[in-house]
Amino acid sequence: MSTAKNHNEYSIGWVCSLSKEQAAATAMLDERHIGLSKAPNDSNTYTLGAIRGHNVAITCLPKGRTSTISAANAITNMVNTFPSIKFVLMVGIGSGVPTKVRLGDVVVSVPVEKTPGVIQWGFDESKTTFEQVGVLNSPPDLLLSAISKLVTENELDGSQIDTFLAELGQKFPRLAPKYLRSEALKDELYKATYRHVSKPPSDDEEEDEDEDEDEDDEIGTCQYCDKTKLVKRKPREMLVHYGLIGSGSRVVSDAVSRNKLNKDLGGKLLCIETEAAGLMSNFPGIVIRGVCDYADSHKNEDWQEHAAAVAAAFAKELITHIQPKDVEEEKSVKDILNIVNEVRVVVSKMDKNVERISRKLEKDQDLEILNWLTQVDYYPQHNDYIRLRQPDTGNWLLDSLGYQTWTRTSARVFFCPGIPGAGKTIIAATVVENLLALSQNDANIGVAFIYFNFKRQLEQSVEELLSSLLKQFSRNQSEMPDIVQKLYSTHRVGTRPPIGTLFKTLVSVAKAYSKVFVVVDAIDECGVSEGCRHRFLDQLFDFQAEAKANLFVTSRFIPEITERFQTEGTLSLEIRARKEDVQRYLETRLLTIDGIVKNHADLRREVVAKIIADIDGMFLIAKLRLESFAGLVSRKSVRETLEKRSKGSDVYKTAYDDAMARIQNHVDSSREWAMKVLAWICCTQRPLKKIELQHALAVELGKREFDKENLPDIGYLASLCSGLVVIDEESHNVRLVHYTTQEYFEGTWTKWFPTAHAQITETCVTYMSYDVFRAGLTPNFFDLRRRFEANPFYEYATRNWGYHAVLSMDGDSLVLDFIENDKVTPSCIQALKPMGIGELQRFPKSVVENTSGAYITAYFGLSKSMKALLEKRDIKDLGWMSLLWAVGNGQATTAEVLINSGVDVNPGEIEYEQTPLHVAAKRGYETVVKLLIDRGADIETRDTFYGQTTLSWAAEGGSRNVVKLLLDMGAEIEANDEDDRTPLSSAAESGREEVVKLLIERGANIEARGRNGQTPLFWAAANGHGKVLELLIEAGGNTEVRDNEGRIPISWAAENGHERVVELLLDSGANIDSKDSDSGQSALMGAAMNGREDVMKVLMDRGADIDVKDEGGRTALSWAAMEGHEGAVALLLDKGANVGVKDEDGQTPLSWARESGKDKMVDLLIEMGAVDI
Repeated sequence: MSTAKNHNEYSIGWVCSLSKEQAAATAMLDERHIGLSKAPNDSNTYTLGAIRGHNVAITCLPKGRTSTISAANAITNMVNTFPSIKFVLMVGIGSGVPTKVRLGDVVVSVPVEKTPGVIQWGFDESKTTFEQVGVLNSPPDLLLSAISKLVTENELDGSQIDTFLAELGQKFPRLAPKYLRSEALKDELYKATYRHVSKPPSDDEEEDEDEDEDEDDEIGTCQYCDKTKLVKRKPREMLVHYGLIGSGSRVVSDAVSRNKLNKDLGGKLLCIETEAAGLMSNFPGIVIRGVCDYADSHKNEDWQEHAAAVAAAFAKELITHIQPKDVEEEKSVKDILNIVNEVRVVVSKMDKNVERISRKLEKDQDLEILNWLTQVDYYPQHNDYIRLRQPDTGNWLLDSLGYQTWTRTSARVFFCPGIPGAGKTIIAATVVENLLALSQNDANIGVAFIYFNFKRQLEQSVEELLSSLLKQFSRNQSEMPDIVQKLYSTHRVGTRPPIGTLFKTLVSVAKAYSKVFVVVDAIDECGVSEGCRHRFLDQLFDFQAEAKANLFVTSRFIPEITERFQTEGTLSLEIRARKEDVQRYLETRLLTIDGIVKNHADLRREVVAKIIADIDGMFLIAKLRLESFAGLVSRKSVRETLEKRSKGSDVYKTAYDDAMARIQNHVDSSREWAMKVLAWICCTQRPLKKIELQHALAVELGKREFDKENLPDIGYLASLCSGLVVIDEESHNVRLVHYTTQEYFEGTWTKWFPTAHAQITETCVTYMSYDVFRAGLTPNFFDLRRRFEANPFYEYATRNWGYHAVLSMDGDSLVLDFIENDKVTPSCIQALKPMGIGELQRFPKSVVENTSGAYITAYFGLSKSMKALLEKRDIKDLGWMSLLWAVGNGQATTAEVLINSGVDVNPGEIEYEQTPLHVAAKRGYETVVKLLIDRGADIETRDTFYGQTTLSWAAEGGSRNVVKLLLDMGAEIEANDEDDRTPLSSAAESGREEVVKLLIERGANIEARGRNGQTPLFWAAANGHGKVLELLIEAGGNTEVRDNEGRIPISWAAENGHERVVELLLDSGANIDSKDSDSGQSALMGAAMNGREDVMKVLMDRGADIDVKDEGGRTALSWAAMEGHEGAVALLLDKGANVGVKDEDGQTPLSWARESGKDKMVDLLIEMGAVDI
């Protein structure tokens, strides 16, 4: 050893996790140094030395404590003892993610696109997904520059890793057998779906005799594994990879989980390990990992020493490319940490004004998150309704005893049904406006609202509706909730959160308010396909129960709806047009109508009185009848018009017939334009924006470019439509005046607009064929969005033209010419991808560019056109993928055309993970499922990613009819997936009440355990599905069953904040103080550490032990303090929790709060009597 150095001479920190990694690191030193004293409280041990002129301090984590927390503590201690360390290398072994990476390779953490080199991940047991929970700072420029130089030198002269390994063998011959590459090391990669076999199948007694040997084999070899399951790969030399490393606290040891982790985090992981996140997020450093296994069930320790050696050799080579003088110029890690701490102190002292400024700085990011949740915004629509409202209209309801009771109590439902045209929407808008005014004066009041519309059913899915409520509650909080930011981070790239996750997040955000109001207008206009309305009402009532929300709902008198609101405690009041409201409206509007009425007060009074007497509580009729007085010039004509009235069901038909008669009396050009506008508004799939309708009406057939000079004046055109068309000023929607207007035209459109769908098809196809779209695909979603903005009608045209073509021009030459035009169809199919078509979104770019016309044809169900294509094209070019597009959108007839043409319903290789039958079953397309089964589809085929059968997918999707069909066809009710979960577990996790009920009736095993030991009851409890939980408990489900981690259902429910589920479990006999057998944590601890205050109140009110300790001696207060949950801590202290309790390590709640950097919590605990120890 050389003479001793001083502490300030060490500039590089080197951290290992295992002793074998430390041995490899030590072997790389050019010289060893004498040890030095350590800073107080530094528990590390150090090996000191030099590499190429740099002094290096090496430390290893405590044996058995390889975790992110241990890594963070080790580095903190290191920089306190060696204050001049400029960066930290974490060097050791890790698990490789195939297929690029092989055993013995090296992975180095460098930034990938916008992602730093290391991301920290966590696993959400409740929804079985991996989520990004943090990132490690990008390596300092000094290290990135050195890597660039190293890569260049390696290109010219090769790597020095082999040289350094050879030197290791010469200097330390005892290390050579394990640390150097030898023929004994076999690089075997098994297929992801094939699990390790530890023992041979045997019926004889030799198995017992060789038991000890078998146990050794299980650890060390794959001698009993089927070698035909190996992935064939060509031999190659060791490689160094630069890219993304995933770090988490959970060891991944099966290929399915590994692949899911990679997929959930974006598909670019090269390596997985469990310590690097300890550097987060302020330490300048880099992570270097030698690959020792594939994170699968076949992993063993054979490669660990060699992997540690190659990682250490690369670290040494990296250091050789760094100049000592460059290191001297860098800030020390300790200085950086001091700066961070100073900033933290300054920030903690900022007043509320500065916090408001900070919120403004975050506005852009917040808007990005809110718009990601949903593009739907009901505020413009609300403002339009308020603008239409006459002053004081609806005050009768606000002044009613029912409304006053509703606003002053919690968890109440106020149901207000009414006849068509009674003014329900204006009343709902009046209520929203009143509640918004209350929330302006009290930030603890949360308000959200939904206006249903018969023309928006496609975009008003359950997912979109929940997302809209979540968006509104999040937008109105002082800062974006952490749980919403986490949701965004997890799903922002290519995925959407499932309903269960949305619901859980919604409840959590809403609970931040002391009072929660939700207004839902026209629930009767919510779509009924796929059970949308029923499912949304289920979610709405569950939300009301968990968030203690007040609901205000309007509807027509529809029995299946009114029955849902006939529960005890529900307030109800019928909405009818009140005389005073109608009178106020008519008196105001008559002053704006040209003709004799406008100028004679006595005539106006006569008109008002007569209309009020005739309308029988229907506000809309008053509005429609006003238009008939326009242009009248004599008292006689006014009185004759007043006498024209109808009663009962004919009242609307008469009013609309009169309006259309007035349009027919227009001059030719005005009549033609009015009929065009009405045809588009009546026959499109959704309401068009003003600019969309302008572009549609400006399209010139046969042209290849759009001419902006041809844009019409929509305001003028709407005025030609006799009051039947409204342009909303804020939302810019062009719509019919009322849903009864749509109902009228649905019964008469063939009379008024017989060629509408053909004309719309021609317009859409012409627009989609413009030269601007011949450029092909846009590189990303943002460019696609810009394409939509630059061409306002393109989004509607691409996503709906086929619907109109099916009704009018399927098989027509115009349609065939378009779908065979490979210059414009790729752009069209790309526009379909963001629609949320689930499984179909995973298609790669190559699929979009090749034969895209056939896929569009299949998607829209253009059966005649598909037959024409099949006559010209080889079925191999169009077949299986076209079938997938057809079944994915429920197009049974087109699917049958493809099958009749020879498409195999049972593909030999499932290229896109699921079969057509899987897709149809999950989406609930019963007719398609029947067709596929009748044509020989194998109902027991499993997908290649999750290993789910058709029944499992159907159960998850929630279609009772499809599940029943499959069971009747003999589907295996207990078929398990890759995680050993049965269809009943899938249905329970997704909250599919009707499916769960059916599966139980058919004898499904309610105690079936998945790989983690969790039963269906676990999944229902963890995801907050109270009704499903009740079904399982009624069927005898065990509420005290433990999973493989020793956890029980109430533990999961409490941790996830499902108050109602916790109450159900307790009512069913669950032990309130049961502890998880592994951690020793109670339900109260789980709730406390996650800040679930409502759950904590339930548990404490029912007598939960607040000072019970877990295996580490920690209490609920200790966990809540560490996590910074001030409300939870306050609740515990109010109940008398011991503020000075010590755990096994002598830590108190105060010391945990201080160690975690929770300054406000420290102040709170000291205020409550906590004392420093």
